[in-house]
Parts: sequence; C-alpha cells; structure tokens
Amino acid sequence: MTDAATKLITPAYLADAVYSNCVVVVFADWCGHCTKFAPIYEQVARELKGGSELPVNVHFCRLNYPKHGEAVTKERIGKESRLGGESTLFADLVKEFPTVVMYRKSASEPLVYTGGPDAEALRAAITTFFAEESA
Repeated sequence: MTDAATKLITPAYLADAVYSNCVVVVFADWCGHCTKFAPIYEQVARELKGGSELPVNVHFCRLNYPKHGEAVTKERIGKESRLGGESTLFADLVKEFPTVVMYRKSASEPLVYTGGPDAEALRAAITTFFAEESA
C-alpha cells in the first residue's frame, strides 16, 4: 500500500488520532486477508478524499501492528484516557487482521468496522459514521 490516499502511521500519530476525524486500518504484512483488503481500502480512501460524500476532512491511515503492536497494545484509545477516565484498550479493538477503526472528533470512543472486505460496505460505514460529525 503506497498510494498517497493513505498514510502509514506510528503509535505517536495514533495517540493523537482520537482528536481528529480518522480511519485507521490495522494490518500485518504477513496477513493474506490484509493483502486482499489493501486495494479496497486504498480505493475507498481515494474516492472519499476526492469526493463530497464526507461532510468533514478525514485522514485515512495504516498501522503495521506487528511492527508497532507492543507500543500500542496497552494504550488507552479514547478521549477519556486524556481526561483521566476509563477508555478502551487498543488491544481490545484489534481482534483480527485487518481491523478498521474509525475516530470522530465528537465521539468519545472509536468505532470498529465489522463489515466484510467490500468497497461499498466500507464506504457506507465510513460515510454514515462521519455524517454524525456534521450533525
């Protein structure tokens, strides 16, 4: 995945993602499902970044979990963690590869995409999730 529509991120970037509108696909280089999903994610990112379906600017990112997993496994991902409250452990979000996690500025917790590797389903989930940001 080298398309400019997505950005390969580090754990430091992920920690700040909870304050922005961001979609992160968590992948593993050795994962066959990730390899098949990569062009679907790139296509959806490219189309949504270039279109008018999203009411807000959304960053599309990728996180290599085997490379950075140890650094983020025990991280609490959610706005409450910065405010001293409880939030979701990042490791609890990643049950399989690939995992797509969506962060919205107005949401206190991220949303994990549970649909299949289908461009239309992914696009619909992302546009629905971020439509609430402008409401």
